[in-house]
Amino acid sequence: MRESSDRTSASVDQLLQELQAERLDARRRRWLSVGAGIALALLAGASGWGLLLASTPQTSPAISPTGRIGIVSVGSLPESIVRVDADFSASSEEPGSFSIVVSVYPSPAQNLLTSTFKPTIGFLFCGDLREGLTLTEANQGRQPSPTPVTGSTIFDSVVGERAECDYLEITGITSQVALSGSTDTAFASTEGSRVLYAFPGVVAPFLPESINASTAIPLPSETEITVSLRDVPADLQVSQSMPQIPADGQLSWTSTLGSAIPPSEYRVSGVLENAQASASVGLFAAGALVGIAGAAVLWVMESAIGIIRKPRL
Repeated sequence: MRESSDRTSASVDQLLQELQAERLDARRRRWLSVGAGIALALLAGASGWGLLLASTPQTSPAISPTGRIGIVSVGSLPESIVRVDADFSASSEEPGSFSIVVSVYPSPAQNLLTSTFKPTIGFLFCGDLREGLTLTEANQGRQPSPTPVTGSTIFDSVVGERAECDYLEITGITSQVALSGSTDTAFASTEGSRVLYAFPGVVAPFLPESINASTAIPLPSETEITVSLRDVPADLQVSQSMPQIPADGQLSWTSTLGSAIPPSEYRVSGVLENAQASASVGLFAAGALVGIAGAAVLWVMESAIGIIRKPRL
C-alpha cells in the first residue's frame, strides 16, 4: 500500500512539474508576443506617420517675384515692325532659363531683302533674376555679364527702380538679336504635387532715357511682345493663372505696345498629376500601415491580459 502510494505521489509531482513547465513556456511565448507586437506597432506606426507626412504637404508653395526684363532700342530704329518673343522654362527640376528674340523687320515688307540694318538692343535685367545670370547670343556666342545701372534715379511702374537693374547692349549681326540666358533664381516652387511658378515680366519703358551713358529709345508703338512657356510638365493641371490663360488654352500671352501694358510678372499655379497619384498611393500605404499598427496594439493588449490573468497552481 505504501509503495503504491509513493508511486502515485511521484506521478502527481511529475505531472505538476510538467504543467508548471508548460505554463512557464506559455508565459514566455506571451512575453515574446508582447515584445514582437510592440516592435511591430512602433515600426508600422512610425512608417505610416512618416509616409503620411511625406504624402500630405503641410504648406502651400510660395515664391518671391523673380524680376523684370526691360527692352529698349539704343539709337533710333528705321521705319520697321518690331517683335519681341520670349519664352521661359517651366521645368520644376532646374534653375530658371529663358530666351528672348528681338526682330526688326523693315517696313514696307519689300525692303526686307535689301535691308542691312543691324539693331542695337539694350536689355535691363532687374530684381532677383540677376543672380548667377549668364547670357548667350545665338549668332555671337557667350555675352559679357550685364553691368549695374549707375547714376540713374528713374523709377516707373513698368520696369521699376533702375538702381535694381543690370544693363547689357547687344548689336545684332542680322536684323535679329536672339538671346538665351540662365539664372540661379528658380522660376518654380513645389510642395508635394502642387507647383507655383513666377516668371519675369518682359516690358518696355515709355520714355527715352540715359542708361550707363547710352541713349535708350522706347520700342515703336505697335510692337508685339509675346511671352510663352516651354518645358511645361505633361501632367501639369493649371488651377490659376495671372494674367489669365488666353481662350485657346495655350500658356502664351501677347501684348501690343500702345494699346496694352505688358504684365510685370506671370504667375501660374497648378497640380502635377503624376505626383498627386504618387501621393494618393502614399496615403493608401500610410493608412494600411496605421491599420497594421492598430492590430499590433490589440495583439499586445491581448497577450498582456493573458499574462496578468494566468491561473495559479
